[in-house]
Amino acid sequence: MHSLLDFLSHGIRHHLEVLVVDGSLNSHILAYINLQRAQLVPAHVEYKNTNQLGINGIYPSMNFALDHATGQYIHFLNSGDTLISSRLYEAPIKSISLDMLPICYFAKACINGKYFSWVLPNIKSAAISRWLCLFEPNHQAMLVDVNWSKKFNRFALDAPIGADAIWKRISIQHGYIYIPYPVVKFYLGGQSSTYTLQRMKIKYSESWRSPIQKYLEVVKFIVFRNSLIAELLQATRNMIVNFIFNLTSIYEGK
Repeated sequence: MHSLLDFLSHGIRHHLEVLVVDGSLNSHILAYINLQRAQLVPAHVEYKNTNQLGINGIYPSMNFALDHATGQYIHFLNSGDTLISSRLYEAPIKSISLDMLPICYFAKACINGKYFSWVLPNIKSAAISRWLCLFEPNHQAMLVDVNWSKKFNRFALDAPIGADAIWKRISIQHGYIYIPYPVVKFYLGGQSSTYTLQRMKIKYSESWRSPIQKYLEVVKFIVFRNSLIAELLQATRNMIVNFIFNLTSIYEGK
């Protein structure tokens, strides 16, 4: 949070509305915002404590942010992640001449683990449409139309975790512009990045799964508990995917 406010103080001059949704019991964020407020002009910062409003959980809080956002596009930046470029915010301004603005913009994200780091996606722009058939961009590197999302693509509250994957996929299917530059640093280890591990726990606990299936889930669970192995597997997969998609682009002459 501190790094975001510092970035807004020094790095962005466009008109932005910053909505800080805080679910903690005893937060120092509001005091910090008040200290920085004079330097944040022209950005407007509004603070909401969802705990005081009886709203609990990531996705209820994100829907709350959607309901209170007044701008044209919304960008969710979770606590702990870092904004490193204003290119994402500048994109709608640069495409204002289009007959119709897209539902979403997305850019590259720098994925930072304890042992490895990589860029997602790290492929040529010509291959991005094929890449999207199999993968989604990082949530922190997306801008999505506020009014459209309020009406047609709210976060699913019945999803235990990973509802942002559904949200991203639906948003992209309704039109996008890809920005081939890194705009955010996403740090592994948070709740969203442990989705795979939590999903495995849920699958293993289901009584109807066969002994062999349970055994395989336990093996996966052990592997992904080790952050070194998990990050190595993710980084390796990303490298292979990038190589394949970039190679097909070269083969097709793009």
